[in-house]
Amino acid sequence: MGFNTPQLAAGRFIAKQISEIISSGGHEVVAIASNGLQGFEKYKKLYPHISLVIMDITMPVMDGPTALEKILDFDGHAKVIMIKAPGK
Repeated sequence: MGFNTPQLAAGRFIAKQISEIISSGGHEVVAIASNGLQGFEKYKKLYPHISLVIMDITMPVMDGPTALEKILDFDGHAKVIMIKAPGK
């Protein structure tokens, strides 16, 4: 699938902004999660069709570093960009 299938796990506001940027570059956002646990579950469900995960460090239910650890335990080749949303 190449780079055209990123997943996004972030807060609602930052997710909307990043989704617009990704889409404007011709890429498709295939999933948006509102917390780290949901992001990890969506990653497992959509694997291997996820080429990139963009994830906030601070999220409810499961924080970004914990979700990153779970994603990498599941798929050691996962590509993940961690961000820190403003005001967090």
